[in-house]
Amino acid sequence: MIYTGIFFLFAAPSISFDALFPSELKLPDHIKTIAIIDRSIREDKLVNILEGGITGEGIGQDRVAARKCLDGLIDLVNNNIHISFVRTNIEMTLDSKPGNMADLLSLAHLKGICMENEADAVLSLEYFDTDRRGEFIDVKLGFRIYDLRSNAVIEEYNFSRSGRIHLLENNLVNIINTTYISNPIMQLSYDAGRNYGQRISPYWQRVSRIYYKKGRRDKDLAQGARMMEVNDWDAAIASFKTSINSKKRKTQARSAHNLAVVYEILSEFETAKEYSQLAWGEYKNKDSKEYSEILSRRIREVNMLNED
Repeated sequence: MIYTGIFFLFAAPSISFDALFPSELKLPDHIKTIAIIDRSIREDKLVNILEGGITGEGIGQDRVAARKCLDGLIDLVNNNIHISFVRTNIEMTLDSKPGNMADLLSLAHLKGICMENEADAVLSLEYFDTDRRGEFIDVKLGFRIYDLRSNAVIEEYNFSRSGRIHLLENNLVNIINTTYISNPIMQLSYDAGRNYGQRISPYWQRVSRIYYKKGRRDKDLAQGARMMEVNDWDAAIASFKTSINSKKRKTQARSAHNLAVVYEILSEFETAKEYSQLAWGEYKNKDSKEYSEILSRRIREVNMLNED
């Protein structure tokens, strides 16, 4: 079963549920456990102090924000059923200049970390920096993944995230175990960690689909919609399969579309695709054309997940 959880409604009307998406990067099959370390700490305290004076950052803020970034990463990957991620307490200083990645981790360090944590690879936060530019905040970071078996870097990835301070403050989430919930820099750092987690691990994400509540005073369509709203999928299917036999094309189209949504929620993707194609191809429901394309993409994504 690909979908899980709680279903609820938006005003569109649309129905929202959690869907599992594949990672961008497929890691080698022999990697079962990854140890996570932080090598982003800059050794030169003077640089940190000057940076604090120039950009308004607090001294040591980047160190705390880097930890918050790794919190976001761990929260994203902790449901991975194929790979275990171990959060270590290892923090190493970085003596390179700001803006540069750390030198490669030595083989001795790699072997030691893997042995201590019974890991096959090491994921290292190699660079981390935050800046405030007026009403904007920037987070720049870089990760590497070291494979013990090949003694090679199988991933080196740099990226950045930016956000307006007032928007971050308006959208703060409840970050666990922190006194920085109201700090937008910590929020953006946490989100950046989650972003990288999506690159290396399958992840759950909330998606929404429109559905129809009414169709030419058709009581079966209306009843099916109400059954969707209380998560009674069998009853919803029964009602929509009755209303799809209506003599009114709009009712048929909306019933077929709603059936596609229900079958997607039930992870019956091929059946969902068939009903979306029926809704668009035969009954000319415009919303179903785009939805059919979404379902084609979801089928490809699910096939990728099943290949892992």
